[in-house]
Amino acid sequence: DLSQMTPFGARLFTEVLTCSSSNPKVKKTKSTVYSKPNITDGKKFIRMQLNEKTLPLHTIGCPVRSDGLCSLEDFLVATAKTNEEAQYAAACFGDYAAKKLITSQVSNGNLDLTDAARK
Repeated sequence: DLSQMTPFGARLFTEVLTCSSSNPKVKKTKSTVYSKPNITDGKKFIRMQLNEKTLPLHTIGCPVRSDGLCSLEDFLVATAKTNEEAQYAAACFGDYAAKKLITSQVSNGNLDLTDAARK
């Protein structure tokens, strides 16, 4: 019965920004101001926000920055193996009938589906 479910929603934004500097300075202001300067050879950065809060991308291997910016190159290196690690087919269609007892923390969002754990 859907009337018994708690509603849930989230807003995840991934921003791609181009800066004229490869190490842009953090500007502390009350609001974010965007401008569109004439940048022909800029450096691309990624920033992710969840429910209007900046996500700390240093947790995936990007440098620590208070503004959450991660260079596009660093972001692509940090996330290069995520498709493989997600184990989509096994997660969606796997046979989990008590094949392996999970006794450790699941840290990457999926079960440890190594060959020994698979049917």
